[in-house]
Amino acid sequence: MKHGFSLLNVFLLIMFIVLSTIIWLRRTDGSGAIQTTNLRWVNFIILLVFFMVLVVIELIVYIISLKTRK
Repeated sequence: MKHGFSLLNVFLLIMFIVLSTIIWLRRTDGSGAIQTTNLRWVNFIILLVFFMVLVVIELIVYIISLKTRK
């Protein structure tokens, strides 16, 4: 099970880096709005919150799996 969590964490890290790079390098978003620095920060914080929720869910599953093994 530990190996699965490691692969998931590496995948999540790569996805976070790729999506963060896309957010910071793009000039317009999908709707055609020009990306200012403030909008980039807002988009980055939304992405950060999403990944934090995923990490919390992963930690809950990990803690439950540790307690059921004993």
